[in-house]
Amino acid sequence: MKRILILLAVTAASAQVGRYHNPATGIEFTLPAGWSVVKTTPTSDNGDTVTLMDAVSKREAAVWMRAEKHPTLRTQDGQIPKLLLAALDAKAASRTNLTGYQVRSDSIQPRVIGGQQALSAVADYTQNGHPMVEYLTWIFSPKAHALFYGRAPAASLDAFRARLDEVVVSYQLSVISQEKPPQAAHH
Repeated sequence: MKRILILLAVTAASAQVGRYHNPATGIEFTLPAGWSVVKTTPTSDNGDTVTLMDAVSKREAAVWMRAEKHPTLRTQDGQIPKLLLAALDAKAASRTNLTGYQVRSDSIQPRVIGGQQALSAVADYTQNGHPMVEYLTWIFSPKAHALFYGRAPAASLDAFRARLDEVVVSYQLSVISQEKPPQAAHH
């Protein structure tokens, strides 16, 4: 019952026109014209997945997100880039249900999105004999992780990637303070 109430609260928070906000992670992003939220569902790894629909490309995309507590995670010593590459490898290994799934090595692009380190990649696969692609972008911070992804026919990769990137580049991480306010000194 508690999980259902949480889901309703997240869905209600996401209903703002043109903007999605997930209060559990602090992640928010813009929904450009043509994009809409289909649903928000909890995942088995304590995250949430938001399913999006693009009326322009007629394709679905999704955003998986989870709050993280890694206050010692630092960008200076290369920890986040290593985690991003490990996430890409893990995702590729998990896509055994997609025939011939292979990440294009020349498509792996480190990025900075919303002030956070990110990594984008394209993978090819076939579906019923048709060439398909999956476009993925991970965004990691010490407080939250997100993965934006969507699939489309290979021939429409450029147009689909441009549409999904409109959502991806609007990513912001709200500052949520867990610290207690300082108390007045008693003399």
